Amino acid sequence: AELAARVEQTARELAHSYSSLSATGGKIGNAVRTLAQRHEGRATFDLSGLPEVHLGGSTAPHLHRIVQESVTNAMRHGSATHIRIALKTESPLWQLIIEDNGSGFYPSQTPPGLGLQTMAYRAAQIGGALRVEKNAGGGMRVTCEFPPAS
Repeated sequence: AELAARVEQTARELAHSYSSLSATGGKIGNAVRTLAQRHEGRATFDLSGLPEVHLGGSTAPHLHRIVQESVTNAMRHGSATHIRIALKTESPLWQLIIEDNGSGFYPSQTPPGLGLQTMAYRAAQIGGALRVEKNAGGGMRVTCEFPPAS
């Protein structure tokens, strides 16, 4: 029963992801804002560092799914109540950063689950890399570095 519920939830998230991105024409900022609105009441979101940029090809869907998985993990496993999502576009490699105030974990001491493995795969698919770190003050920081032209 639990597996069936998780499969159904994943299917819903995929549908929301692609409909959000289609409605925004591949603009990641608006799609992430829609995602944050769906979680309103469960966590607060700081999206002030999220500019509205168009990302072509498969970049936007991959980044959106990385954000979805990070948010889900932060709330489900870390009991996060505040999540900050930012996109830094000023260096040769752009950075998508998701930080939370949850309980966190030490990635070097915990084998990656399917969600983290899939996020790393998605980052690689757009020519990027994923880094998952425990914040010194608690919570997690997920960073996806990728080339802007991917």
